[in-house]
Amino acid sequence: MMNSAHATWQIGDNSVNNRSLAMSLDKTKSKSYENKMEEWLSVVSVKVPDLNGLVLDYLMHEGLGDVAAEFAKDVEIPFATSSFLDHRSRIRGAIEEGNIDMAISKINDLNSEIIDSNIELYYFLMEQKACEQAQATRGDSENMDGQKVFVLLEEVLEFVRSELSSIVEENPSLGQHFEDLLEFVVFNSKKEAVVERRRRLAEYVNRCILEKYEVTENELKKILNGIVSGEKSLTEKYKFPTFNESFAA
Repeated sequence: MMNSAHATWQIGDNSVNNRSLAMSLDKTKSKSYENKMEEWLSVVSVKVPDLNGLVLDYLMHEGLGDVAAEFAKDVEIPFATSSFLDHRSRIRGAIEEGNIDMAISKINDLNSEIIDSNIELYYFLMEQKACEQAQATRGDSENMDGQKVFVLLEEVLEFVRSELSSIVEENPSLGQHFEDLLEFVVFNSKKEAVVERRRRLAEYVNRCILEKYEVTENELKKILNGIVSGEKSLTEKYKFPTFNESFAA
């Protein structure tokens, strides 16, 4: 437990003095700054015994098997994959490639109940499939006349209506997502936007799988949540750049 401003965090073989966190506070009033620093440390009690191990754990938790293996090799720490990680990595890869049918097949190979028991997951998978179809149509539009593009987009909209409208009727909370999807299909469908949607869906699917198997939150997220939680209580008294603000900059 860190209880003074002289406590240190151990990161691998390096020791980082907690006073270096002063960079995020107002240094113009040194005594006030030291008091704030000590209070911050008393609220945010975080120990980091092995940063590389935590990063590896995070990558595995997120289903980034290939990245985890490469990272472990680069920093020379042990790494052992598992069938569960391999499954999640392949599912994530299929989504990030835009192959939603393959992703669904791989999810079902892992456990068919994951989709069957989660109507929202099914909805978002079908939503992404519609986005992929719309993007592919617009991507080929230079080689097609306007009428052909219109017909293909109509087919996408028909797919949306047939696959998703009844789900939205039974799950009103998805209504705004449905409206956004229709707007996206008709007016947007840019490659960059589709790629971002893939990333968000991949993260969501991975969370659903972990929840299904009751996998707890990984250690790195616990540490980051501890920092954010501690800062939240302190920002009610002091004004300083927070962890979230630093990463958003």
